[in-house]
Amino acid sequence: MFSLSGDIRYNYTSVHSVCSFGNRNLIGNLNANIYVGDFSLSPYVNFRNKIVNTTSLGIEETPVNYGLECTYGKGNFFAEVNVVSPFTDRKFRKTFHHDLYAYDSDEDFRTNGQYCHIKLAYTFDFGYKTKKVRREVDRSVNSSLLKSF
Repeated sequence: MFSLSGDIRYNYTSVHSVCSFGNRNLIGNLNANIYVGDFSLSPYVNFRNKIVNTTSLGIEETPVNYGLECTYGKGNFFAEVNVVSPFTDRKFRKTFHHDLYAYDSDEDFRTNGQYCHIKLAYTFDFGYKTKKVRREVDRSVNSSLLKSF
């Protein structure tokens, strides 16, 4: 009827090159599943993530990602509503600071931004109907191949 899962991780990255710097970060997520009758609710949150891009030597920050998925299924009908980050603007920040060169950028990716989708499905049964017939087993047979208990 209810389940809760998640994890927390500690991330440390150190770069020793033309410029030396490091980044310490706690990242993690939390997921819940709630089942009530034919409905299921699944809220989740992925915490802010800050990593060092070893190619550009910049720090990339991913904002908090949260959402809710609601599903309903009864018989052949299925409905799903999924809402992702409805109240926050999800901008990805990239920074690099050094004595010779520095940059700050905020990037907005529409594919990872706020959205909601609704899915409706109905399945049609086109198969053959099969009957289940109860067969009685003769338990009076006493052989080494078929032994009744």
